[in-house]
Amino acid sequence: MTTCAAAIKKFEEKTGETASDAKIVKLYCQIPPIAKLDSSLNNLAACERAAASRRHLQLSTNNIDKIGLAFTGLKNLKILSLGRNVVAGASHSRARGRLGRP
Repeated sequence: MTTCAAAIKKFEEKTGETASDAKIVKLYCQIPPIAKLDSSLNNLAACERAAASRRHLQLSTNNIDKIGLAFTGLKNLKILSLGRNVVAGASHSRARGRLGRP
Protein backbone atom coordinates (compact mmCIF):
# COMPACT_ATOMS: atom_id res chain seq x y z
CA MET A 1 0.00 0.00 0.00
CA THR A 2 1.04 3.59 -0.63
CA THR A 3 1.59 5.77 2.44
CA CYS A 4 0.35 9.36 2.53
CA ALA A 5 3.96 10.56 2.67
CA ALA A 6 4.80 8.54 -0.48
CA ALA A 7 1.70 9.90 -2.27
CA ILE A 8 2.70 13.45 -1.36
CA LYS A 9 6.20 12.80 -2.71
CA LYS A 10 4.72 11.45 -5.98
CA PHE A 11 2.54 14.58 -6.22
CA GLU A 12 5.61 16.81 -5.80
CA GLU A 13 7.60 14.85 -8.40
CA LYS A 14 4.73 14.90 -10.90
CA THR A 15 3.78 18.57 -10.53
CA GLY A 16 7.10 20.15 -9.55
CA GLU A 17 5.28 21.92 -6.68
CA THR A 18 6.00 21.70 -3.00
CA ALA A 19 2.90 20.05 -1.52
CA SER A 20 2.96 22.22 1.61
CA ASP A 21 2.64 25.33 -0.61
CA ALA A 22 0.24 23.89 -3.21
CA LYS A 23 -3.29 25.29 -3.35
CA ILE A 24 -4.68 22.10 -4.91
CA VAL A 25 -3.41 18.70 -3.77
CA LYS A 26 -4.72 15.59 -5.52
CA LEU A 27 -3.77 12.29 -3.93
CA TYR A 28 -6.56 10.26 -5.45
CA CYS A 29 -6.32 6.96 -7.33
CA GLN A 30 -2.89 5.95 -6.00
CA ILE A 31 -1.43 2.65 -7.21
CA PRO A 32 -1.14 0.79 -4.93
CA PRO A 33 -3.90 2.63 -3.05
CA ILE A 34 -3.55 4.56 0.19
CA ALA A 35 -4.92 2.35 2.97
CA LYS A 36 -4.18 4.39 6.07
CA LEU A 37 -4.21 8.14 6.67
CA ASP A 38 -1.28 9.53 8.64
CA SER A 39 0.02 12.78 10.07
CA SER A 40 1.97 13.70 6.92
CA LEU A 41 -1.31 15.21 5.65
CA ASN A 42 -0.94 17.93 8.28
CA ASN A 43 1.85 19.44 6.14
CA LEU A 44 -0.70 20.46 3.51
CA ALA A 45 -1.65 23.69 5.26
CA ALA A 46 -2.06 25.74 2.06
CA CYS A 47 -4.60 23.35 0.50
CA GLU A 48 -7.35 25.32 -1.16
CA ARG A 49 -9.17 24.90 -4.41
CA ALA A 50 -8.20 28.04 -6.27
CA ALA A 51 -11.20 28.11 -8.64
CA ALA A 52 -13.69 28.44 -5.80
CA SER A 53 -11.46 29.67 -2.97
CA ARG A 54 -12.25 26.55 -0.94
CA ARG A 55 -9.77 24.40 0.95
CA HIS A 56 -9.95 20.99 -0.69
CA LEU A 57 -8.04 17.72 -0.24
CA GLN A 58 -8.81 14.95 -2.72
CA LEU A 59 -8.24 11.40 -1.46
CA SER A 60 -10.84 9.62 -3.61
CA THR A 61 -10.39 6.16 -5.16
CA ASN A 62 -8.03 4.64 -2.62
CA ASN A 63 -8.49 1.93 0.02
CA ILE A 64 -8.95 4.13 3.12
CA ASP A 65 -11.08 2.34 5.71
CA LYS A 66 -11.15 4.75 8.66
CA ILE A 67 -10.59 8.36 9.53
CA GLY A 68 -8.58 9.03 12.67
CA LEU A 69 -6.70 12.12 13.77
CA ALA A 70 -4.89 12.58 10.44
CA PHE A 71 -6.48 15.99 9.81
CA THR A 72 -5.88 17.73 13.14
CA GLY A 73 -3.34 20.15 11.61
CA LEU A 74 -5.49 21.15 8.64
CA LYS A 75 -7.31 24.03 10.29
CA ASN A 76 -8.44 25.56 6.96
CA LEU A 77 -9.72 22.35 5.35
CA LYS A 78 -13.30 22.83 4.12
CA ILE A 79 -13.77 19.95 1.66
CA LEU A 80 -12.45 16.44 2.09
CA SER A 81 -13.10 14.14 -0.88
CA LEU A 82 -13.12 10.50 0.21
CA GLY A 83 -15.41 8.97 -2.43
CA ARG A 84 -14.70 5.44 -3.69
CA ASN A 85 -12.95 4.32 -0.49
CA VAL A 86 -14.09 1.81 2.13
CA VAL A 87 -14.58 4.28 5.00
CA ALA A 88 -16.69 2.83 7.80
CA GLY A 89 -16.70 6.01 9.88
CA ALA A 90 -14.62 8.39 11.93
CA SER A 91 -12.72 6.46 14.61
CA HIS A 92 -12.30 9.25 17.14
CA SER A 93 -14.78 11.74 18.54
CA ARG A 94 -12.42 14.70 17.87
CA ALA A 95 -12.08 13.58 14.24
CA ARG A 96 -15.88 13.42 13.85
CA GLY A 97 -16.22 16.92 15.28
CA ARG A 98 -13.44 18.20 13.01
CA LEU A 99 -15.31 16.85 9.99
CA GLY A 100 -18.55 18.54 11.04
CA ARG A 101 -20.30 15.39 12.23
CA PRO A 102 -22.36 15.27 15.44
